[in-house]
Amino acid sequence: MRPVLWCVERMLIGLERVMAPRSDSSVLTTFTTNGWSSAGVASLVGISASIGDLIGADSSVHLSEELKNASWILPRSMIATALMNYILGFITISELHPFR
Repeated sequence: MRPVLWCVERMLIGLERVMAPRSDSSVLTTFTTNGWSSAGVASLVGISASIGDLIGADSSVHLSEELKNASWILPRSMIATALMNYILGFITISELHPFR
């Protein structure tokens, strides 16, 4: 139970950090690479998790003919996979970017 509470606490802290007031110009013009060699490399590394999520959904669709009751199981498994990916991605981001 303790790790679950820790994850919820981290998510709430992250939401508070993301929702903090800031000027409009800083949101659209400020991009930090956090040590990567360029903004392009940082963007490509950041988008790899969402691409993996889409590839996983595509693979499960191709394998759906092997399932019994695929019309019920497949959509739920795809949504559960996406949700877990988003939650774990948020935890990863909150760990990589210490809150100041």
